Amino acid sequence: MGVAFGSKTGVHVARHQVLSRAYPGVPGEPRADDRFGSALALGDMDGDGHADLVVGASGATAGDVLGAGSVTVVFGARGGLSYRAIGISRKDCRSNAAVSVIRPMLPPTTDSAPSRAASSRAARRRAA
Repeated sequence: MGVAFGSKTGVHVARHQVLSRAYPGVPGEPRADDRFGSALALGDMDGDGHADLVVGASGATAGDVLGAGSVTVVFGARGGLSYRAIGISRKDCRSNAAVSVIRPMLPPTTDSAPSRAASSRAARRRAA
């Protein structure tokens, strides 16, 4: 997927980053069926004042659970997205795919509390 950056004068397509599981720092192996990028949200997850990208992968496998889903947070930096990311998945997810940032980037908050994100997906176990 592509991320285009904007400024006060609008979106600048020439200034962009391409993001996938192959992006440096993003955990996990690239797989077509994990649907990396099926849900997106922005928020300041670590409280540093930069927008972090929260990426849902609704088809990601966790352990022996197909389609358990995962959330990856790619941390933002002054120039865009950094090469720091964390991935979260759970084998016991049992609801529809979603990514939600509870405290969005806009408008900025006056406190230093970081945002939170969650994702889940209906899952099924692999056949033995």
